[in-house]
Amino acid sequence: MRAALLASKRVIDSKASSNREELLCSSLSNHTRTSDGKTTYVTKHMLSNTFSCKRSEDVVMKAQTDVTDTLRRTMGLMQSELERSVLSNQMLG
Repeated sequence: MRAALLASKRVIDSKASSNREELLCSSLSNHTRTSDGKTTYVTKHMLSNTFSCKRSEDVVMKAQTDVTDTLRRTMGLMQSELERSVLSNQMLG
């Protein structure tokens, strides 16, 4: 019975630690201050998870940049087609 309780406590603590790491994922600071004034220091393990998150953020940023560039090219093509259409309309009218 005691062994089961200890195993359960370890799982709960592990989940809590994982949740904390996820919350700290978007910040690279060495410490954070909570609303009650306590300071929580980021461990080496947490920083490695943070860098992993940063890498995935870099992938997202690259994808966003690619989409933005593609949209700009599309807008340019649409603008040139519109100009051609207006010119054709003027020449025919």
